[in-house]
Amino acid sequence: MLEDLYLTFDNGLSYGFGLMVYDVPGETGSKPWVGHSGGALGARAILVSLRQSRALLWGL
Repeated sequence: MLEDLYLTFDNGLSYGFGLMVYDVPGETGSKPWVGHSGGALGARAILVSLRQSRALLWGL
């Protein structure tokens, strides 16, 4: 699912077969967060994971 990634209109965001890769800058360089986000009228949601540290972030 991460083999063929396509750049999107958002800077630092790539998309491939259902997963999104968010290139998030930090103090020691950028880190790739993997997940998916979306929304509809009046609602937004996101679920991402930093695979190296097993961190998980979600929000509504």
